[in-house]
Amino acid sequence: MRVRGLTVARKLAFDTIVGGVAAGPFTSSAERTLTHFRRVAFQRCRTTARPENDVEARTVTPKPPPDKGWISVSIVRTAAITGPVTVALGVASTAGDVPIVASLTKSAHGGFYRYFFRDLGRFPGSGGYPVKKGDSITIKVSALKSDGANGVLEQTWGPHTIGDGAIVDLSFTL
Repeated sequence: MRVRGLTVARKLAFDTIVGGVAAGPFTSSAERTLTHFRRVAFQRCRTTARPENDVEARTVTPKPPPDKGWISVSIVRTAAITGPVTVALGVASTAGDVPIVASLTKSAHGGFYRYFFRDLGRFPGSGGYPVKKGDSITIKVSALKSDGANGVLEQTWGPHTIGDGAIVDLSFTL
């Protein structure tokens, strides 16, 4: 015998577990609404507790695309520089020029901050900048000196050959 979609045994178990009032013709609309919400909550609990509905906790680790590697650049600013830091990343031309890919105005953050907020001192903000496997990559970071002279403070990394699936995280202190 079925009572409003539930078998009698489930209805009795529901009323016993949840403490619901059986919705009959002499109950108030508030009691019927409360019973309905309790029934829905019980059904949701019952369906999510089934073994076939269990979902294993999965962690998805981002990976570079095939035949590529990822490079990221973090900048730690000191009092020696002023203004934005220019990040040039790529294959150097015959004249030694490297294409500019970013201009960073903030310093990289450490600790728990970096897990919850976007890091404005890092290029790219998350993940990595894809580069082809086997390319000879050069990275140049530069900024104006803060001592009043018109000099430029510059650091270079490379040229280095990037492997398949490489993840390279670089940190420059200027």
